[in-house]
Parts: sequence; C-alpha cells; structure tokens
Amino acid sequence: MADRNNDQALAGEYAMGLLQGAEARVFEDRLTRDPDLRAIYAAWADDLTAMDPPDLAPPGNLQDALNLHLFGPPESLWHKLRGYVVLGTGVAALGLVGIVFWPASPDYTGTLVASGLDMDAAVYADDRRLRVRLDVSDAPEGKSHELWIIAVDAAPVSLGVVTHGNVTIPAGVSLVGAVLAVTVEAEGGSPDGTPTTTPIVVAPLDAA
Repeated sequence: MADRNNDQALAGEYAMGLLQGAEARVFEDRLTRDPDLRAIYAAWADDLTAMDPPDLAPPGNLQDALNLHLFGPPESLWHKLRGYVVLGTGVAALGLVGIVFWPASPDYTGTLVASGLDMDAAVYADDRRLRVRLDVSDAPEGKSHELWIIAVDAAPVSLGVVTHGNVTIPAGVSLVGAVLAVTVEAEGGSPDGTPTTTPIVVAPLDAA
C-alpha cells in the first residue's frame, strides 16, 4: 500500500517544481497509474494556484537572498520540505515559494478554448515546465480532458489529465514549432498513453 503521507509531500514538491531528474520522472510515471496520487497532486495544484501571486522578476540577488532566509543553506532545503512541515508554514510562506521558484516571463504561451474547456499555458524552457492556468475544465460525465504536446513530425506525448499547476515536459520533446492539444478520454486519462479521440482543440506554442 502506498505511503500517502509521503505522497502528500512528494506531490507538494512536484507542484512547486522542486522534484527534478529521476525523482520527477518516477513521480510522473506513478501519476499515470495511480488515480489517488493524481487527486493528491490536483489538490496541491489547486491550492497553489489559488495563492498564485502576480508574476514578479526579483531584482539582483533577491531570489538567492530569499532562498537563504526562508530555507537556510541549500543542503537543508530538501530536509525541511521532506519533513512535510511546509503544510504548517501558512499561506504566506507558500506564496513566497511561488515567487522564488516560478520564473517571471515564459518562453512560449498557448491558449486552448473549446466547449467545456478554457485554459492558458505558459512554458519555461530552462526547466521544461509548463504552467497551466485553468478557468474551466468540464469534461463529459465519466470522462477527462487530457493534455498533449506534439512536436514537429512527432507523435503526441501525454502531459496528463488537464489540471491547474505545473507539468514537466519530457526531455527530448522539441518546443520549437510544437503544439498543444486536448482530447476527451476515459476518466483518469488514456489507458495506453496515446490519444483515443480526435482533439477538441489544438493550439500552437507561440514564442513569448
């Protein structure tokens, strides 16, 4: 049985963009197979989006100073977050985390609007993060909206069920000339990692 307390901490780290490399890939793989974990992640993403501050570009070394003040030396950051005490630090601390870890200006943007769906996407090329701002995602009963990225001359790659928050674009997917698409899939997403229906909307990733 999965350790749900640990899953809460992992989902929080992933939603804030703190899981990197192999850890992030393992978590993403589990998201495709574990509906309970997807629900935990969605709750984190919703909470962070609700507290989303305006995009700010900290001057000079302010970001490093904020990191040091909030978390201490770099080697202590993971220890503090792994201890799950982030849940007790309050809304203000989470808001500051959002400022520290979310860049101010995206490299690419896209807007996807269709019946029952209204979302904006911002892509940050440096860490391959796609940040979703979701206004509406009303899939038909028993179905889910699934988000895909399609590079030039490549097959669609699933980015998971549409939800608020951050998604990591897999390595190897070229962002230049790529498009985003949304399909209506079985609840929880496509069972085999490929689209089973025609997209309800396709939008290019435009250079910001």
